[in-house]
This record gives sequence, C-alpha cells and structure tokens, in this order.
Amino acid sequence: MAISPFLQMYFGRPKILIEFVTDWIDGSKLLGGQISNPPLLHPLARFLALHRETAEDVWVVFEINEDKTGKVIVPAIFPDLTREDMPPARRITLPSSIRIARFPIALYNPSSKQAKLVDNANAIVLPTGQYIVIIKVCVFGKKVLAKRCLTVYTDGNLRWSAN
Repeated sequence: MAISPFLQMYFGRPKILIEFVTDWIDGSKLLGGQISNPPLLHPLARFLALHRETAEDVWVVFEINEDKTGKVIVPAIFPDLTREDMPPARRITLPSSIRIARFPIALYNPSSKQAKLVDNANAIVLPTGQYIVIIKVCVFGKKVLAKRCLTVYTDGNLRWSAN
C-alpha cells in the first residue's frame, strides 16, 4: 500500500472554505465571515483510510476597498475567530470537522441607523456606497482569498451583494 501515503499527502491537506454570512443579534444585523476545514467524505477516500489534516495556526485578515475606485477604506483588520468549543482568539487550530470559526465584519444597528465596522480598536462608520471585502485566511504559510461586495444603503442598512 505505498500509494496511500502519497494520496494522504495530496488529498489530506487542509482545505479552507470561506463563507460570507448574515446574522441577527439583539435586533442588529451582523455581517461576517466563517471558515471551515471540512472532512473528506468521498467513499473512496474512506475506503483508502484517507483523512483531512488539522489546519494549524490559522489566522484571518480582511480589508475593505471602494468598489468603483479600489481605494482602500480599511487597510487590514485581524479579527478574533470564535469557535463554539474555545474562547475567541486571533490564531486558532481548525480540525477537520463540520465545526466552523466565525468572525464579525460589519454591524447595522436600526436604532442608530448606521453601518459600523466591528473592530476592537475603533468604530469606523461606513458611509453609503458599495465596497469590496477581501478576506485572506492564512494557514501553513499559504493564503486562501475570497471577495464579496458589501452594499451600504442611505438608511445605513447593509447587505452582501453578488460580485
């Protein structure tokens, strides 16, 4: 069975998936991201006893640019990653499972009618417009990228839009 270690090295590497999510918390709309390292579920992979490796030392950075001009609005934010089985941290381990790690990006509060970036250091208000959110997930020295359009409306409401 000399082929199995080779297949494990190739197919067993961590596979980071990035998703853009919308949640409602206490009447406020929270836009954020979530990352996962899904297990290998293919029957052939199970037969060959292949498994997805744990992603060690995972961290996330995101930036926000204007959609039309590309001007950087927020250069780099390193959010805390939250998993249900551990306290929030900037760097985490992501095992191969259906568990996810989440992080906040922007918050709309209907009472203040403002869209704000969720950042521990300062609260940046996002004016009306379209923005591109670029998420970079770093694991094993490699980066996984995802982009999504964020629209802020005149009333301060916000939502993810199609690219």
